[in-house]
Amino acid sequence: VVLGQQFDKNIASDVRTLEIDVQDLEGLPDDFKRAHAPGGNGKVVVTTNNTDYQPFMAYATSPSAREALWKVYRQRGHPKNGAVLERMLAARRELATALGFPTWADYITGDKMIGSRQNVAAFIERIVAASEKRMTSDYATLLARRQRDRTDATRVDAWDGGFYQEKVKAEQYLFDSQSVRPYFEYSRVKQGVLDITS
Repeated sequence: VVLGQQFDKNIASDVRTLEIDVQDLEGLPDDFKRAHAPGGNGKVVVTTNNTDYQPFMAYATSPSAREALWKVYRQRGHPKNGAVLERMLAARRELATALGFPTWADYITGDKMIGSRQNVAAFIERIVAASEKRMTSDYATLLARRQRDRTDATRVDAWDGGFYQEKVKAEQYLFDSQSVRPYFEYSRVKQGVLDITS
């Protein structure tokens, strides 16, 4: 548990930054642009905090800037977590075998409703089979929308997914995620969550 917490903490506390050109803010809400004024070098700094990352990936029109931030976001916790992960896997193996289980997966599922690692694997396969047709259809929709911007596109990269999901929602379902923002003002949402959990 302690190693798992350390692993998560290393990611959460590793806030990275990316310097981008002002034009890379194109497509983002005005309040985001105001909060990210250029520095003395004329560059804008965005961070891997979710308050920067999520809107940037959904609305920034620059694919190269989205790709750069996506990659920086995934480097959080590196290189610290390499050693933590090795220790965590070793500790899990030691605990499982000391208690008579062949693997950690057998130990962790043994007292759960799922019953075994084999049942977990079978369940995942059933979910994949059940969702494959819809997933393929949704992906084709995103790819078709991307091809309207780039006729030579043959795939939807990970950093393009959120951006094109927003485009499809707006164009096919007339839903703009930003239209609900006034109903979720941060301080009210934060207080609501605290009230519920208290």
